Formats: sequence, C-alpha cells, structure tokens
Amino acid sequence: MGSISTDSVGLVFIPPPLPGHLVSVIKFATQLLERHPAFSITILIIKPIFGPPPPTSSPHESIHLAMLPEVEPPPHELIKECIEQYVTDYTTSHRSHIKDAVINAVIPTAAIFFDLFSIQTVDVAKELGLPAYLFYTSGAAFLGLTLHLPERHDRVRAPFSGTDPDEIIPTFKSPFPPRFIPQFLHTKEGYANASSAGKKFREVKAIITNTFDDLEPYAVESLRKDARNPPIYTVGPILDLVGQAHVKAHKDQHEKTMKWLNDQPDSSVVFLCFGTAGSMQEAQAREELLPELGPVLEKGQGMICGWVPQAEVLAHNAILGFVSHCGWNSILESLWYGRPIAAWPMYAEQQSNSFQLVRELGLAVELRLQYDKESGDLVVADAVEKAIKSLTDPDNEVHAKAKDMAEKSKKAVAKGGSSYNFIGQLIDEILSLK
Repeated sequence: MGSISTDSVGLVFIPPPLPGHLVSVIKFATQLLERHPAFSITILIIKPIFGPPPPTSSPHESIHLAMLPEVEPPPHELIKECIEQYVTDYTTSHRSHIKDAVINAVIPTAAIFFDLFSIQTVDVAKELGLPAYLFYTSGAAFLGLTLHLPERHDRVRAPFSGTDPDEIIPTFKSPFPPRFIPQFLHTKEGYANASSAGKKFREVKAIITNTFDDLEPYAVESLRKDARNPPIYTVGPILDLVGQAHVKAHKDQHEKTMKWLNDQPDSSVVFLCFGTAGSMQEAQAREELLPELGPVLEKGQGMICGWVPQAEVLAHNAILGFVSHCGWNSILESLWYGRPIAAWPMYAEQQSNSFQLVRELGLAVELRLQYDKESGDLVVADAVEKAIKSLTDPDNEVHAKAKDMAEKSKKAVAKGGSSYNFIGQLIDEILSLK
C-alpha cells in the first residue's frame, strides 16, 4: 500500500470466495477511490472454492488485499446438495478472522461492506459499533425476491415446490411461477439460508446494488417505496472490461480466439459461454453439440474454446448474440455491448434472472427458463435451434432493445448519470460517519 494520510477513511469489504463477486468488489473499490482518493480500502480474501486463484497484487495503492487464514471447509457433499449453502457456510466460518482483520486494520474502519454470502457475519459490525452496508452483486429483482422470503416463510414455512401457486413478488411485474424459482430455494438448506439472509439485509445502513435504474425501473421503484428497506443505491453497471482476462495464463488460447473472430463477418457469430462455474453434462453435449458441430468446425464456421476473455469477445464486432447462463455479471457485460441474449440458466439466481430478461424486460429470447440439474432432462437440439434462430433474426425487437440498453448503461455511469450520482451520495454518507 502507498503512504497513508491521517485523513484516510478506512473501508472493509468481505466478498465470498467466488471470482465474479471479487471482481465486482475490486472494481467498485477502484471507482470509490477515483471519486475520493482519501479512502483506504481493505478487501478480505478467502481461499477460493473453485476458479482461478485470487489476485496477489493490488490494482491500486490504496486497496489492500488481505488473505484470511484458512479454515476447515464444510463437508464436500454439500457442494452437490446446495452449493449456495456451502459458500455461505464456508464464508461464515471465517467470522473470527474477519473480526480480527477489522480490529487490526492499519486505518481505523469507518464502515464494513458485506455480501450476500457474508451477511451472516453482519453481527461483527454491531459488536464493533460500525455501520454495515450490503454490497449486492446481483440485480434489484432478485434482491427483492430475497427480501420477500422472510415474509413468505412466516406464511408457508417450507421451501418452494413445483406444485406451489404462482408467487407474488413485489419486484416482479408478473406472478412468478414456482418452476422458475432458483433451484436452491427448493431445498431446505438453501431456502432457510436465503430467508435468514433476507432478514439480515434489512439490518444494514444501506444496500448498494450492481444495477441501474433504467435497466430495472419496476424492481428498483418497488424496493425504494417499501419503508422496511434500507436506502437503495443503484451504482451499476460495475464491470471489469479490461482487467478480467487472465491473458498471461491463457495467451495462446486468447490469440487463437481473437484471430478467428477477426476473420468472421460483422454480426455473424453467436457466442456460447456458461461462466466461471458453468458446464455442460456429457449427455447434453451428445444431444446438442456433437451431431451439429462437427460439420460446422470442418468448414471453419465455428470454434470450441477453453477459457476466453468474455467481455473482450462480447465487444468484438463479429458477435451477434450471446447464449448465456444469465449470471448477473454476464448479463451486464452483454448489455453494455448491446448483445441480446438467449437464456440458458444453470444455477444460483440465474433462473430468476432469465425469467426477468425474457418475460419482463424483453432483452433475451427463451432457450430454457426451467432448470433442474437432478432431473436429467436435456435441452433438445430443436429447442436450441429455435432459440438461435430467434436470436439471429434481424427483425427480432430484442436487438433494438439491447442496443438501447447499451446506451442507457453507459449514460448511467457517466458524469451526471443516475449511478454516478448514487456513488456520490454514498461517498458523502460514508464521509459523514467519520
């Protein structure tokens, strides 16, 4: 870290051991420092569960990456049963180390920023007499679903079931069919954890969410008019468009991918990617990829990649659309570049994201909205073909809507935009705490 001013204001962020969450936290911390250089920001790093190792060098002299001591992880079987619960339990098990890190921070801590998966340690802030904030890396609609769960739990006291009636969730315009509710909310452990999180969300001083008003106007307004909720700061899209790539580790693959894209006509390629933790089962690959892809590859009209820099690929002029698992970071990246999406959710909150994009926002076409990894039910080739044809139809209004949202996303973070202004308000609030 660089030299420390006596006027420095210490902030601590506690992201979970998930690459996408850490990327968002680092980028947001950098934005805070660009607006107010006197911040001194500590990001507590938990050993990752999967994906690339965490960064070892800081992107800014006033950002300190503090690796927490390792702890015994939860039973490995829990990953298959409910990975969301596993991540929460693993993150929460670092509670004593989190408290020690805050106490021993070089700069006295003015505020602590928790995450969806670290919110169960929010009592650390209370014990230390510090204000707690929630830095929420997903969108407003799913935030509203989580806040709704304690109320539903008081009424139903059971996880969601496929036979339940449609659920009225304030941040969604339409009644929500239970088959589209994320799978972890159909499990006892995942539902109990999310319901508990929903209660704790209302204990924080404010919620900062990675969305912007023009993307989710209905959901954002619903959150703000509910007097039970803390203030909602919409500060997105928070994107790492240049630093996300582990280019050095994948240099050959990166060069090969970009060279192939450079040889393709503009708006001619559909990009399929399932994110850091997404994958396709062998049976699904046999159903969809193997019968169709062989002839395409032979003609040079397609390419199978390992790791690729997703944002850089989406930015390429050859890309027409994006077949995505609909993780929130992927959605924001795709819309930043005006690429419409074919929704194929896999896990976490991706089902509700997909439902919102397809049914309420018109920014995606439906490939599949319902996903149950235990059912073995495959997405047949005909369904994929239908979605791709819809995605590549130049007359489909999803293209115009995506391009319009690209302009709105850039306007939101520009000086004077809604997200730019909310970051300013948040900074003023934090400084008033000192």
